[in-house]
Order: sequence, then C-alpha cells, then structure tokens
Amino acid sequence: NNKKKKHGEVIIVNLQSNFIRYKDVDAKLVLAADVSKEIAYIKAIERQNSRLREIAWTQSHIVRAPLARIMGLIYVLDGNIVSETDREDCIKHIYSSALELDEVIRSIVDKAKNEEIN
Repeated sequence: NNKKKKHGEVIIVNLQSNFIRYKDVDAKLVLAADVSKEIAYIKAIERQNSRLREIAWTQSHIVRAPLARIMGLIYVLDGNIVSETDREDCIKHIYSSALELDEVIRSIVDKAKNEEIN
C-alpha cells in the first residue's frame, strides 16, 4: 500500500490491523510499517539479476559461435588435407574468429564491471 507522509513523501507500507476493546469501546489497532527501502532493494536486485542473466546468455550463445568456428577450422587444418591456399584462408578465418571472440569477452567483462559499480 502506498501512503503519503505528513510532509508529502510517498512511502510503501505494510499494514496490519487487529480489533481490540479499549475502555469499553471497540477499536481497531493499525500498524503501518514503512517497507519502502526493502522494496527498493528488491527491485534493485531484480534489475541486477536481469542484467546478469543477459551476461550469462551472451556467454552461452554469442561466445559459442566464434569458438565453434575456431574449433572446426582447427579440425580441418589438423587433417592435413587442405591446399596451401585453403590453409592460409583457414588461418585468416581462425584469426578473425579469435578477434571476434576477444571482443565478445571484453564486452562481457565490461558489463560485469558495470554491475560491480552499480
């Protein structure tokens, strides 16, 4: 429940109430506990978890593409059945895939560093 304090600040409260008898009058005792900080903390954790899930997805999907290419090209080269021209092309593709992989890893590290700062 959102409530407004005397000076106008809106806070989130957890309300609990009980009926009591006070001086022969039926009354309702209400306790309003400010949970604004707890809710803000939970939302911050949820945002952080969302960003960390994005980093994990990147690691498991985007990193795999250049790595799979590198592994496949090394397999081809290891077979020693390619011409010198094809061998040079394979090495160029391995190099470009390694650069791509390096860029992806740097991006992941940067995102992770930003999470540490936040």
